Amino acid sequence: METIALIAIGYNKVNSIIRLLESLNKADYGNDIVPLIISIDKSETDAVKKAVEQFQWNHGDKFVRCFQERQGLRKHILSCGEYLEKYDTVWVFEDDIMVSPSFYQYGKKCVEFYKDDENIEGISLYGTEWNYNANFPFEPLKTEYDTYFLQYAQSWGQIWYKDRWEKFIQWYQENLDFFEGERKANIPQNLYTWGENSWLKYHIAYCIEKNKYFVYPYYSFTTTFVENGTHFGTDITRFHSEMMVKSIKNYQLANLDDVAVRYDAFFESELLKQKIEELYHNKIVIDLYGSKKEFKTTKYVLSTQVLPHQTEREYGLQLRPIELNVFMEIEGKEIFLYDMTSSMVRKKKEKNNQIVKKWNYFFKDRFLMWNEIFPLWKSKVTNLIRIIGKRFQK
Repeated sequence: METIALIAIGYNKVNSIIRLLESLNKADYGNDIVPLIISIDKSETDAVKKAVEQFQWNHGDKFVRCFQERQGLRKHILSCGEYLEKYDTVWVFEDDIMVSPSFYQYGKKCVEFYKDDENIEGISLYGTEWNYNANFPFEPLKTEYDTYFLQYAQSWGQIWYKDRWEKFIQWYQENLDFFEGERKANIPQNLYTWGENSWLKYHIAYCIEKNKYFVYPYYSFTTTFVENGTHFGTDITRFHSEMMVKSIKNYQLANLDDVAVRYDAFFESELLKQKIEELYHNKIVIDLYGSKKEFKTTKYVLSTQVLPHQTEREYGLQLRPIELNVFMEIEGKEIFLYDMTSSMVRKKKEKNNQIVKKWNYFFKDRFLMWNEIFPLWKSKVTNLIRIIGKRFQK
């Protein structure tokens, strides 16, 4: 059996680290003895250190590591990979995470199932519902399996394998300047805006460069509170995911093969790409979320963007997930297959209308509701300003 260790990472938030530890304590470990490592970065308070030292772990040995000097998030997280010298896998959780009671049973089966597949870089316990590049909701194509594959490393609850982590760290040390200089078209552009504290952007870039994937669950086994701290300047709920609470004894785990549900780092369907490339001889870029900017080296683009080129085909935005509109050849004028060798003048009105259509689609008509309410609100405010203005004139 693979040796396992859980790692809880904290800094200066007592309530957050205790919330994480308590959720870990309540999880179902069966009869397994599972060590817990609590790693605390140096901060201006010793309250976190005292709290974790008093915390009672009910499922095995507990180890507390407190740094004497400030590490910063990137260095702190990467240092946790050093525990892979002792364990076959480490399961890493930052202090803004909460775990599902069934996370361990799911993760344990994934660890065993994918341990010999070198193309699997790691296992995400977090089921993402958001495309971070396009800032739109994300829905993966459903199958009979409980897992799919995404070329995007995860930080909100993840499992690292010893052998694969060693290769990543070697690449990381050789590519510390990866995000400096000219931007690469195959790397999501928003990664270049992430700060110096981000270690995750390197892990994502590594997955892209080496063509590796993380295993993702359709239903999340963690969620994140995204609190005011190192990553964000305020509390937000956008990244909360629906958690699986009750354990399923017989998880159906997919193999990474030609028919598997796979997405690239832009959250674009590789199954769709495979189908379309056969028709257009590998000279096409898939851009259904409209987040790509570089199309110089391709003849065709399938996109929701309004581009100054003629279209060969057009599809609607009705079905979910988004790629089904192309698979099922839904009629409409929201997804465009462009011939990039041609040109065509597009009016600004077309672009504005397309933005509204996309928002209506991704946010399930909530934007349409606001669009209907806003003119009424605008009219009332305009009348109020007119009345106040007349009074001042008197």
